[in-house]
Amino acid sequence: RVLRVIIATVSELFCGNDRAYLIIDSQEKDLARVHTRIRAILEDMGRLDFIDRIVPEIYFEREYEAVKAVSPYQHWLLSLYKHKELDETVYADIVDFCASHGVKVLTMGKKRANRQRSYIANKKGLTVAVHTVNTKKGWQQLRDAGARLAFTDKLYPKFDA
Repeated sequence: RVLRVIIATVSELFCGNDRAYLIIDSQEKDLARVHTRIRAILEDMGRLDFIDRIVPEIYFEREYEAVKAVSPYQHWLLSLYKHKELDETVYADIVDFCASHGVKVLTMGKKRANRQRSYIANKKGLTVAVHTVNTKKGWQQLRDAGARLAFTDKLYPKFDA
C-alpha cells in the first residue's frame, strides 16, 4: 500500500516536471518482485509511460538481468555501496559491465571517489555520482576529481554545479 501511495505522489510530480525521475533504491533481496509491483501499479494507474522515468538502483551485476526481465527500464544506476572489497581490477570489471549494459550512472561514496576512478568511468561514457555530499567545498573537490552528480541530505543544497 505504501508503494502505491509513493508512486501516485511521484506521478503527480512527473505530470508537472518532465525532468523528474524516481530512483528506486530497494533493500529487498528480491528486486524483481519489487519492480514487478511497481510495473503493476503503473499499469493500474494507466501510466505505464512513466516507466521511462523510473531508475532502478542495482548493487551487483546479477541484479540487472533479474530486474530487466520484469520491466523495460531506459535508465539504470549501479551503486558500489555494498561492495566490501573494491580493488582496481574489480572496479574496471564493473565499469565494463555498466558500459556494455547501458548502465549510465555509477555511484560511490566520497572515500571511493578519486580522479583515476572517475577517468576510467568517464572514458567508458559513465557518469560518476557521489554520496553523500553536503558542503559546497566537498562538492567542488569531488567535481574536480571527475564526479558529475552528488547525492545530498539537503533539500536545496547551495552548491554550484
